[in-house]
Amino acid sequence: MKILLVASGKSFHATRWANSLANRGHEVLFYSIGTITRPLSEKIKKYSFSDSYSKLNYIYSSLQLRQIIKAESPEILHAHYSSGNGLLAALSLLGIKTPFVTSLYGTEVFDFPKKSFIHKHILGSICNRADVVLSTSQVMANEFCSVFNGVKEPIITPFGVDVDSFKPRVESLDKTNKKLRFGIVKKMEHKYGIDLLIRATKKLIDKYPDSIELVIAGGGGKELELRKLANSLGLEEVSFLGWVDNSSVPDLLRSIDIFVVPSRCFESFGVAAVEAQACGVPCIVSNIGGLPEVVSDGETGLLFEPENTEDLYMKMEHLLVNAKTRYEMGVAARKRALECFNWEKSLDQMEEIYFRFKAS
Repeated sequence: MKILLVASGKSFHATRWANSLANRGHEVLFYSIGTITRPLSEKIKKYSFSDSYSKLNYIYSSLQLRQIIKAESPEILHAHYSSGNGLLAALSLLGIKTPFVTSLYGTEVFDFPKKSFIHKHILGSICNRADVVLSTSQVMANEFCSVFNGVKEPIITPFGVDVDSFKPRVESLDKTNKKLRFGIVKKMEHKYGIDLLIRATKKLIDKYPDSIELVIAGGGGKELELRKLANSLGLEEVSFLGWVDNSSVPDLLRSIDIFVVPSRCFESFGVAAVEAQACGVPCIVSNIGGLPEVVSDGETGLLFEPENTEDLYMKMEHLLVNAKTRYEMGVAARKRALECFNWEKSLDQMEEIYFRFKAS
């Protein structure tokens, strides 16, 4: 099947879809308004509009994309991120009957329509034009339906993970004199609440000295501020690893005993938590956005109230002192990842959606 993906060349998720579809034998074309920086398979035909990013390029590039659509005659066009690439796709498809699928990523549902009536109208028109609208989580689909009453209901297509790469460690780590390791792999920004995790860790170490450690992987605008916070609290047990290459993340997750996602913002999904669960690691996550859909409270991990350091501390303490619970949650987490978030199953679902149009 010939599939044209309209997406950011900097997007890990979009380029991953492209590579996987190409590996399954589809003829994949990839169009980005900016430079393509993520690796794409040699099998994929690549197009880009400009080396520099501008919101106006979503409009300026529509003529170029339209020419590509007419020349290549794709069987389906799939725009990732509906308010930007969706607009570009809708403009390029004016008068053309190519089937159009668009994926909601998050901010275009929770933030974009609230900017003005015009923004809301633009997104509604794009999704009305689309033959199928996709959402990575039920909470985002619900928000979309509440904002756009009468527009087609999104199909839930959760991100999956490579369960052969993200898998539990084969042998148990030597627990002799080993501290229990809490960890997070996340961009260091205010919305992800890493400061809450550091403060909760301080409370835990004060009560259980020499029992735990915290590893924080990732970079971002708040890195220096978070390092200063840890230093001011005298936390020698906190390690900042900086950016970690994607290929190294599975090994890092396997070295962690409990994964924490303390987001204070409305995350549309929770890929990091899915990856940790696939490695058999129980999770503690904020009860917000799509995270409760990813982590089953009391089964594969625990939920805590967003921005509530005391609640986070209590959930961390509960798993610290209950080794049997940690083990059982880890086993359940791996099972849930296999059943609900297997990347191959995600591809199967996407192909099934595409093939609806091929059959017609």
